[in-house]
Amino acid sequence: MEETLGKRIIANRKRIGLTQDKLAEQLGVTAQAVSKWENEQSCPDITTLPKLAEIFGMSVDELLQIKSETMQAEEKKPPLSVREMTLKQAVLRGLLHEAAEKTAEGI
Repeated sequence: MEETLGKRIIANRKRIGLTQDKLAEQLGVTAQAVSKWENEQSCPDITTLPKLAEIFGMSVDELLQIKSETMQAEEKKPPLSVREMTLKQAVLRGLLHEAAEKTAEGI
């Protein structure tokens, strides 16, 4: 089952021990507005999202569960094998060594 914004608002509000009234007060909205968000009858105004995320101790992206295309692609990739990791580390070491030499030579 997909987790909706309303369910995330409920879960985070309860996690930090706030009532709908207290959350509404901190956001400068009515408790009825918070109730509508939680029941999927409406969504918070876009200008409210940064403050809501701040209260919950997260970013707006985390609150909305937005992932960049890069992050989604990375999640689909299988984990690197030990051999692949070793090869990547060797390449990085070589690049770092080369950069250090150039720095030492004053290039």
